[in-house]
Amino acid sequence: MLLLRHASAGERLSSPGVDRFRRLDEEGRATARQLVLSLAEREITEIVSSPLARCVETGNQPNGTLCGTNAQCMNGLCNNDCVVRACTPTNPCHTGTFNCVTGAPMCHDDGTPLADGTRCANDKVCLSGNCVTCSDGGAGCSNP
Repeated sequence: MLLLRHASAGERLSSPGVDRFRRLDEEGRATARQLVLSLAEREITEIVSSPLARCVETGNQPNGTLCGTNAQCMNGLCNNDCVVRACTPTNPCHTGTFNCVTGAPMCHDDGTPLADGTRCANDKVCLSGNCVTCSDGGAGCSNP
């Protein structure tokens, strides 16, 4: 069991009813991001938090936040199913990165075109980020 106090959230507000909505300040958000990295190698199976906004923010980082060796936060936990790695997006002539920003593992097209002449399908190569047939003059078609 590991107990933590919430990260920096600025000055207390005068009314307890209003203070419960106080969120982390910039320093607190930076500390919370670092906390995720510091605890990434531990096998954390459950996070129990006060419902106060600043407490929830400390323990739950946004989906897609890096947390450990190529892992990403997903729904409040560091998820190794969300390992940052290359993947082939819908456009086979772009580079892609596997991530969990949406809350589910997906291949994200980062829009960077592969080198002209890279094979993208049978009798097709990449040309300016598009998969073209060899008859369209794609570079590399003469070397199947």
